[in-house]
Amino acid sequence: MVLAGFTMHRIVQSDPSLDTKQKIIAARPRGDVLDTCCGLGYTAIAASQTTGVNKVVTVEYDDASVEICKSNPWSAELFSSENIELVRGDVCEHIKTLPDSSFSTIIHDPPALALCKGSDLYGQNFYNDLKRVLTPNGRLFHYVGSPESRESGRLFGGIKLRLNEAGFGHVQNADAAFGITAVKQ
Repeated sequence: MVLAGFTMHRIVQSDPSLDTKQKIIAARPRGDVLDTCCGLGYTAIAASQTTGVNKVVTVEYDDASVEICKSNPWSAELFSSENIELVRGDVCEHIKTLPDSSFSTIIHDPPALALCKGSDLYGQNFYNDLKRVLTPNGRLFHYVGSPESRESGRLFGGIKLRLNEAGFGHVQNADAAFGITAVKQ
């Protein structure tokens, strides 16, 4: 899917299936999982199929994305799986309603920063809330994009700094998944 000129999944030397698999390997989902930005639902579906995962709560802001999912055969399980809950709304607001320590794993795969004007998806307050809703020793995977691209490459340092400021530990690059992993201390 292309949104405002940005591909939502890696397609150079990869494909959506491999991209999703690499995110799941980096995230190591277990227990209850929060998928902050559903998109086409591939990550939520893959997480829900992972041994040791109880349920996945996935949040999507864009109604058009949900409509695309409804007609995409690879997204069908998003609507039929008993252990996936699709929440429609702004995850920056929804997360404020979630109890402390309610997820063992968070997968944060936000749209490109250029598409997030007016949103806190890359902001300190949101990262603080991500840590708040993780269980102790819970794991965060944050997709960033290719470290070799001009925009994403600049983001890695700032994201790692804000995750550290939020109190995450073991903040490190997950190169194969084009992201960062961190653990709630």
